[in-house]
Amino acid sequence: MFPAFWRQAKKQFGFSNDEVRSGIHPYSAWNGELPGTLPYAVALGETPSGLLNANMARLPKDYFNQMLCTIWEESTIVRISFEEKGVSVTGETEVIIAGGEDFRPVAFAADSKGNVFFTDWALRDYPNHGKGKIWKLQAKEDVAVLERNIEPFQARNQINQVENVHPADVDFSALRAGLQSNDPFMVHASVLALTAGEYKDSLISSADDSNPDVRLGVLLALQKSKDKEVEYLAKEFLTDNDPKIRNSALNWIGKAGMKERREDLELAVTSGETSTALFETYVETVKLLQPDFIADYRTKKDPNSKSLKRELPENFISSIITNPAKPIAIRAFALRYLHKFGEHKDLLLSFLQNESLPKMRLEVIHTVQNYPDKDIADQLLEIALNKNNQERFRSDALLAFSARSLENWEAILPLLDDNEENVALEAARFLRSKASDENVKKAFEDKLATNNINEPMRQQLILGLNAELPERPDKEDEKQWQVLLEGNGSVERGRRVFYSNTSLCSTCHAMEGRGGDLGPELTNVGKSKGRNQLISSILDPSAEMGPEWQGWYIRQKDATLHQGRQIDVGGNNIRLFTQAEGFINVEKNDIEEYGIIKESLMPEGLEKRLTDQDIRDLLVFLNIRQQKSFAF
Repeated sequence: MFPAFWRQAKKQFGFSNDEVRSGIHPYSAWNGELPGTLPYAVALGETPSGLLNANMARLPKDYFNQMLCTIWEESTIVRISFEEKGVSVTGETEVIIAGGEDFRPVAFAADSKGNVFFTDWALRDYPNHGKGKIWKLQAKEDVAVLERNIEPFQARNQINQVENVHPADVDFSALRAGLQSNDPFMVHASVLALTAGEYKDSLISSADDSNPDVRLGVLLALQKSKDKEVEYLAKEFLTDNDPKIRNSALNWIGKAGMKERREDLELAVTSGETSTALFETYVETVKLLQPDFIADYRTKKDPNSKSLKRELPENFISSIITNPAKPIAIRAFALRYLHKFGEHKDLLLSFLQNESLPKMRLEVIHTVQNYPDKDIADQLLEIALNKNNQERFRSDALLAFSARSLENWEAILPLLDDNEENVALEAARFLRSKASDENVKKAFEDKLATNNINEPMRQQLILGLNAELPERPDKEDEKQWQVLLEGNGSVERGRRVFYSNTSLCSTCHAMEGRGGDLGPELTNVGKSKGRNQLISSILDPSAEMGPEWQGWYIRQKDATLHQGRQIDVGGNNIRLFTQAEGFINVEKNDIEEYGIIKESLMPEGLEKRLTDQDIRDLLVFLNIRQQKSFAF
């Protein structure tokens, strides 16, 4: 069961040479986020290497229906207990063997008597180094043990019954019903079964089925069949009412290299509601269909295809932004992909000054937050100070100053008394970075001394004066924190907290495609985590870490320290994804040591930098369960 599942998981997670393998490409998925990919059953940590069905071994009886797994990089062996989940399983891990730096367990074997053996690579180095051990694992004496049994779990047998069907045995309608299952493994099995050629006519006739789950399943089956004769249907899927189906159509076209569909790609983002994820997939698909990339890929210009350049046509993004015939939402999404701001400064200023295009104006305010330019800063300040502008524009303009230097920042001081509460709060948040200035310190102290000050502003000023907020629970007392944070929040204020220089959330995390890549994308975090779980993540970020976000460090011989994630160890160098520089390569000869960071890359103490209302607002922002654009 599990070796086959493992191969399937590797294939489904997008680890193939013909795709970008950074883990942040819109064609790849970590945990079944994309149609056609599967979620993992169990989070196994960094570099799981060997699996063994414990039923095949004479281990203690409480190992029945469990698995053993070697975690090479973490120097451990874990046992995995399972429970059925639909036609698959889910489970939890428990460490049963842990070693030091020179313990690197890899592969298992069980003999006919049920004795378990596993190999130990000994050193972290990948190249052959002439060292290693073979260990024997057995139950302690006088412990009741399992009878050896090589039967697979029943759950996998159910999937095999669907995957290995013969068209003569299963009617199309039964597989159509499987496509509508809530169980992703059943859907996947039904898709694989439908790739049989005998179902081709039924798939074609169901491409316009009234049920979007069926249409999506049909698309995936046609894609997996690799039948060139059905690729004409990809264009029809580009205009589907369901954005998820349009996204999958782009994925199909890009992976198959359908260059004849190059001029049709825009249909995916103009045929209905568009999300950040859909627009990102559109942009990446355009890159994959460029003649130069196709030629380089087919001629294998570089044996490592992920190194091939993927570039947009010249002026592709700016031509969308400046074209008034394009839908305003698409032009706004394109702004997020505008690079070399200096070349487009006049364009950005024109949108900032144009009150007749509020969506574009607001998107530019968000886009230029980290762009240090005096003329743009002056325009943002004018927006913030002008009381005729909408409160949201003024507040967001103040937020845009959080990562830039502003020469005439003193002009913001009077906004502490602005009639718009949110404008005053954003002014206070910005001025916290200037609290060492005597004028700011005095303004904060004078404001605190007034009687007509609300609690969010009071706490903002206290934090600005580098004081701790009184009467807060201990970090470990999550129940008291849950009580403290009861109450309403604002999505818009929460968005500003997320992107502010006080929380620094967006330094590592992205929402709706805007932010950093070092941590997980949080657009849909509200679908998997409740409010209390989010509170726990803020108070103790190391308590729960997904294996794909494991932190690593590299310390060079000159004492330079790098921290990041997604480490790749090659023969001569080590590649690490960092917050500041993206992927970096460090020569092995320059490295003193490298390894896993036990704590989360997300720093502790976030709650100390935020007011109670800041956290309430942030929770509301993160807990939105329906994907939508926060820019409009």
